[in-house]
Amino acid sequence: PEDILPIWMRQTLATAFVISSMAKMGVIHPPAGASAMLLASGNFGWEHYGLIVAASILSIFPCILINNLSSKRQYPTYWGYLIR
Repeated sequence: PEDILPIWMRQTLATAFVISSMAKMGVIHPPAGASAMLLASGNFGWEHYGLIVAASILSIFPCILINNLSSKRQYPTYWGYLIR
């Protein structure tokens, strides 16, 4: 990959692509831009990507638990199906 694009260009393009994609979807999350930059550097492999995904998934469970303990809050607000 260094023959096609230099590292600084890969990091710049990866971060710009991730931030613009998040802005288009309306879910801005700055650490995702940092993750894209780190993975584009070439110093980290797929095993590090797996750790990032696993940590993201594991961080959702305390959010669901804590926010659903209150009767005034619900997280997530939409579970993907309608209750009738």
